[in-house]
Amino acid sequence: MTAHLENHWLQPISPMLASFGEQPFDDENYWFDVKWGRHLLLHKQGGRVEAYTRFGRRVTEQLPETRDAAEEVRDETVVLACEGIVLQNGRPVFDAYLHRLRLTNSVSIQKALVSHPVTFVALDVLISNGREQFQTRLQERKVRLREMCTGTSGVLMVPPYLRGEGKRLYAEAKARGLEGIVAKRVGSLYTPNLRSKDWIKIKVPHEIDCLILGYRPDPPFALVLGLHFPTVPAKPVGTVEQGITPEEAAAFTEIAARIHIRRNGAVQEIQPRLCCRVQYRDITEMHQLRQTAFHGFLVDKNPEDCCWHGG
Repeated sequence: MTAHLENHWLQPISPMLASFGEQPFDDENYWFDVKWGRHLLLHKQGGRVEAYTRFGRRVTEQLPETRDAAEEVRDETVVLACEGIVLQNGRPVFDAYLHRLRLTNSVSIQKALVSHPVTFVALDVLISNGREQFQTRLQERKVRLREMCTGTSGVLMVPPYLRGEGKRLYAEAKARGLEGIVAKRVGSLYTPNLRSKDWIKIKVPHEIDCLILGYRPDPPFALVLGLHFPTVPAKPVGTVEQGITPEEAAAFTEIAARIHIRRNGAVQEIQPRLCCRVQYRDITEMHQLRQTAFHGFLVDKNPEDCCWHGG
């Protein structure tokens, strides 16, 4: 084993990330994968296994399924780039997976193995037979991935992928309530800790009704969004700027002046009595909405009904 390889072995590897795209497309120069869940790195070295999140957090104890997933890999020394999911009614549920990562009590973890089992969705191979695959072309890594994974128990899944048919795969992902797709250029290499233009993530947009917790009056005008969670009422979940017209901003500012609470830096906080609908394409593990767009005020919406849907 080389010194360079030892730097990666049983250690977190910063993943290669995709750039952001807006619309699905067809192109024979790309392979298209479904975007299933959150990055999860699977290490196997003989009888030792480890699992790491995108940010390098070791979660092997939280996910005892790691050992079962590793047993479905024929190679004895391997690192797979996976996405972790918890399936409920046939679709990945974001909060159910986060719940698994938060558990620390061994009894709770064992119960969750039954109630919220985690599936490792294998998408790429970074090390195979003790050799780095970073300079191996994508299509060759995909072939090697299928050859090494047995898929006997269902804990480790190697999903199908399409060449050239991004629109078709996107439509299927949207119909099934999945996150979206990732277009990967044929022949692309794997460069850790890089947001690559060779990979393009196209997320399915979602709509959600939010509380308005405040606003930023100085340009660019923005609304501060909130949602009710089972344990945290009126939790801030981000902001929205895109799609708000000057006329809408002016009308809102006039109404909001009656329910001011306090000024907090650039943000004017207000009583959570107004609501709006927003579109978002991504959400962080801290439930912060990303790539948001304003879809209108909700005059008749009960603020108590602006709740996170759990997906």
